Formats: sequence, C-alpha cells, structure tokens
Amino acid sequence: MSRIFGAIFLLICFSITPIAHADFVAGDIQIVGFNSDNPDQIAFVNWVPLSEGTTLYFTDNGFYNSGNLRGGEGELSFDVATGGLPVGAVTVAELDLGLSTSGDQIFIGESAFPNSLDVAYPSADLVFGLNFDGTNWVTTATGTNDSALPPSLSTSIGNLDLGEAQNAIYTGPRIGLTIEAFQTEIANSLNWTTSTDAINLSAGGSFSAVPEPSAFLFGGIALGLVGAWRFAKRNWVAAE
Repeated sequence: MSRIFGAIFLLICFSITPIAHADFVAGDIQIVGFNSDNPDQIAFVNWVPLSEGTTLYFTDNGFYNSGNLRGGEGELSFDVATGGLPVGAVTVAELDLGLSTSGDQIFIGESAFPNSLDVAYPSADLVFGLNFDGTNWVTTATGTNDSALPPSLSTSIGNLDLGEAQNAIYTGPRIGLTIEAFQTEIANSLNWTTSTDAINLSAGGSFSAVPEPSAFLFGGIALGLVGAWRFAKRNWVAAE
C-alpha cells in the first residue's frame, strides 16, 4: 500500500493545473517583443500556466530609487481569455500605453499600477521590466523616458536592458531548451533584433520547453514505483 501512495504522491506533485496567479515571481512572464510605433504592441511569454480571467498589468511609468512610481504615464490591464494560456504561449497584445519612440520602459505587474504621481507600488508584485532607452537603467527616474531598476527585478531573468530601441523582438531559440534556459536567453540583449520599422511580433511563435532534469528523475521514480506495485500485485499469493 505504501508503494501506491508513494507513486500517487509523486504523480500529483508533477501535475500542472492552470490557476489565476497572484503570486508571480520575477521572470514568470517575460516580454519577447514590442513596437513603440503607433499602435503600441507588446508580445509576452508566460512560464507558468495562466487560467482564464487572470489579469496582468502593464505600465510605461518609470520608478524612482525610492521604489515609488513616477506616475503620469500609461497604465493598462490585460485579461487572459477563455481557455487560459499554457506554458510557453506567446501573446501579442495591442496596448496603447503611449510608448515613446525615442526610448521608454515597460513593466509587468500582478496588481494595478496607480496613476497618481510619486506613489508606492508593492515591489513583490513586479514580474518583469524592459528598458529600451539609450540611458539604460538609471539611478532614479528623471522624466518620461527613463527609470531606475526596482531591486525586485534585478535578478538575471527579471529584466532586460536593450539600450536605445524603437521596435524589437527576441530572435533566439524557441525550442529544445528548459524553461530556465529560455528565461536566460530572453534576458540577453544579444538575442534580440531591433528595427526602426514595425515588427511582426507573431514571428517565431510559441516556445516549446523540455523538462528540467529533475522532472525526468522524479517522473522516472514515479513510473518505477507504479511498475513495482503492479509487478508485486501480479505475484501476490492469497493466504489459505
């Protein structure tokens, strides 16, 4: 009986059910393309399954070094449609943030960005930050085109600094890597292509990740336990 429970436990641990997240960590969602030419477009990939009704929030507001939003720019939300989004899906959304063609930032959060000036935003709610202004990440926001990098996004997969760009798309691999490896590739500016012309952000399609080595290990253990139980069951002899 303990073999059965062990196998079931492992199988349950590795089942993935989409949920409406309110507990993202930096890099769970990453931007993989944008157009600042009118209309503004953003392409993003989710590395956790998203259920329908999940709301993501976007802003081009910059951050002060205090952690407060500068305010006065665009704040919009995006609701995941019926059916949800599986891991690796790429979504292209037309979000009229009023992105500047001479440099700006885009931040993704899991709670609404306030539209007031110089107001706090929970650092733990930030999911990803993209800079495409030539000044790179600065010490503190000084205008509508620059921003400090919030500490919660300072992880290697939580932000991307492209430098000066008008339109850009990730052109690195989209198949054959683990999720962690894909996240690292996306956060590397060398894997991006920029243009002064609008880009087809649907090019390249979704991502197809291979399991982490640990998933193979534990999945094999689970299958092994199930097989051992079946073998033992076939060889049980009823007591007289």
